[in-house]
Amino acid sequence: MANSLAPVNGVVQLEILVDRGSLEIFGNGGLLYMPMPVTSPASTSLVSLTCADGSATFNSLVVSKLDAAWPQP
Repeated sequence: MANSLAPVNGVVQLEILVDRGSLEIFGNGGLLYMPMPVTSPASTSLVSLTCADGSATFNSLVVSKLDAAWPQP
């Protein structure tokens, strides 16, 4: 399944949230919303970004690990 997102002022902004059971992609502040089920930890490696008709540059990349919402036994 391929989705495309046009740049706004030359920039595509992505926020990707990964959890044990889901992966959600928000593009350009919600213009694109793409939820995806995660069936195994390896499923998250199936996400790729491509740039058609030119090149792309990452301006920044922030990765944050969140603690569990519920206490672990």
